[in-house]
Amino acid sequence: MPQAIHISPIDNVVVALHPIAKGTLVEVDGLAVTALEDIPQGHKMAVKPIKNGENVIKYGFPIGHATADAQPGTWMHTHNVHTNLSGEVEYSYNPAPDLAPLPKVEPETFMGFRRKDGRAAIRNEIWIIPTVGCVNDIAKKIVADNQDLVTGSIEGLYTFTHPFGCSQTGHDHAQTRKLLAALVRHPNAAAVLVLSLGCENLTHEQFLTELGEYDHDRVKFLTCQDVEDEFAAARDILKELAAYAGQFQREPIPVSDLVVGMKCGGSDGLSGITANPTIGRFSDMMGQRGGSTVLTEVPEMFGAEGFLMDRCINKEVFVKAEHMINGFKEYFISHNEVVYDNPSPGNKQGGITTLEDKSCGCVQKGGTAPIMDVIGYGDPVVTKGLNMLYGPGNDLVSATAMTAAGAHLILFSTGMRPEEMLALRVGTFVPAGEEDDAQVRIVAAQRGGKIENYTKSDSSMRTVPVDRYTASVVEAWIEAKRRSLDEMGLVLKSATPLLGELLREVQWPTDITTLDVDAMVVRETTHRFSRLSFHRAMVGRRLPLLLTASGLTWLAFAPDAERDAIVSMLAARPEAEYQLAREPERLGAILARTRQNGYGENFRGWRQEEKIASIAVPVCSQQRVIGCLNLVYIASAMTIEQAAQKHLPALQRVARQIEARMEDEEVWYEMP
Repeated sequence: MPQAIHISPIDNVVVALHPIAKGTLVEVDGLAVTALEDIPQGHKMAVKPIKNGENVIKYGFPIGHATADAQPGTWMHTHNVHTNLSGEVEYSYNPAPDLAPLPKVEPETFMGFRRKDGRAAIRNEIWIIPTVGCVNDIAKKIVADNQDLVTGSIEGLYTFTHPFGCSQTGHDHAQTRKLLAALVRHPNAAAVLVLSLGCENLTHEQFLTELGEYDHDRVKFLTCQDVEDEFAAARDILKELAAYAGQFQREPIPVSDLVVGMKCGGSDGLSGITANPTIGRFSDMMGQRGGSTVLTEVPEMFGAEGFLMDRCINKEVFVKAEHMINGFKEYFISHNEVVYDNPSPGNKQGGITTLEDKSCGCVQKGGTAPIMDVIGYGDPVVTKGLNMLYGPGNDLVSATAMTAAGAHLILFSTGMRPEEMLALRVGTFVPAGEEDDAQVRIVAAQRGGKIENYTKSDSSMRTVPVDRYTASVVEAWIEAKRRSLDEMGLVLKSATPLLGELLREVQWPTDITTLDVDAMVVRETTHRFSRLSFHRAMVGRRLPLLLTASGLTWLAFAPDAERDAIVSMLAARPEAEYQLAREPERLGAILARTRQNGYGENFRGWRQEEKIASIAVPVCSQQRVIGCLNLVYIASAMTIEQAAQKHLPALQRVARQIEARMEDEEVWYEMP
């Protein structure tokens, strides 16, 4: 791997991909420069003389100016670089010369839910939306007491609590009302209970006015002060909503119906040249297929907004973008805040020097597509393609804005280790667990892909693609995520109806897990319906492959090529939890024993679950391990051998039943 990356040929700095020691000769893009001082990873080193007051160029764009003369090899950071930004700017519309819709591609399909109004969804859940923070705890108890309604195609019962709604007035009151109504409309909610107290400012009549026309079978209301027992009343309503939500089943839906939010960004000096451009590639791929993507965090556009505004599809959209950018700047100024001091101490430690530096990396999430619309906070996406959205840099607030806009899922990017050079986290509302930053390496190995340097395009200084990977590898990663979702859907559709029967026979909690790139993820658990409260492997939790019964089971029964690719990747990680991958003989013996026994095991072996034990059996389809059934119990209750003798027959029988159900289903997933 090269020591540094020279993003644009006109840049007078390079970015260190590794820590560069003083005296090291750095050779990149025909330049040979000796480091005059230590250069931390992700930080910038001058490769040309830079005079005091001269612009520092990165991404082919000024990211600030030097505050002292700098020779080639000088570390360029906050001690000798200052921003060029000030307050509001009068922008002019200068459309990029290559501004045009991206070439169209026939959209692939995913297994989703089609709502009665025609909208698509990726989840089939029941939501409880409180209109005021005073009923948050009531909503939580209602959720806890009614988990038995999560059956069949219903994938969860959740509430989205918040501290607002009490004594709010004016704009704040209007915004709360608008956001809550947007959540009620979200297609991932098959059915919704709107829960009120009765004395809050947000009255039932006001909410109905904000919501507009709605499906009375899908949306129900409950005011706690209007009933004697709100829990009993909620139970009756939720039964009706569950009956309605249970009608929906997964079916093939074109990806053109998806809305995807793109989050975070400039966490360190590597984000803008790795993860963010990768998300930009994804955004372009979505646009080509007729889908919609959403870019927000407006303050993190300051300094690089020109990259985006010149890509507005027409003057009308440009004017909306101008009002959004200057509106946020005006907000800062009106509160006696500067508009250019956004990088956090952590950002700066990671190599980001100025807001322009951060912003140029952040806007890479927008790819190369034209900007089709600018939408307000709480407003829905109505235009296909890339949309800009009013929203602050605060992750929780901007994620809420994306959700209100109708985003089905959110891609969340951050910085990463340079040897792997890619990080993507995928989640709804918040990142869904710890996805590893070496995912592309795995996928490339599985699919025969090749990780190599990507030749940068210099055709446009506005949108320089600065990632280091081929499009085929990025597409392979997206395909792997799609496959994991497909497998999850296939397993859950076949397994969920059998959980109740299994719980009656096996009182200990049992999880359904599937592989998500490099870990097993709990997709469903009988713990929802069990009185045993010790179990902590709830839905969405990631289980390490080498330390859990579920992970070892998958490795033992997976095809050799898939297993070897993952083990090789895990072996490259220095952490102690991956040590087993670096001991092939020991790992081989464990996997051989697992295959011989027919189950994987873990007895007090995972530091996060020291008091429990588990056994797991594979669930297979098309000669592949699609998932696992993982029984979890208190280790002091019995040995592994006793657990297997008592419960293994039931687990294996249910696994075979799941496999039979999958075979009876229409085949909608095939290996590439």
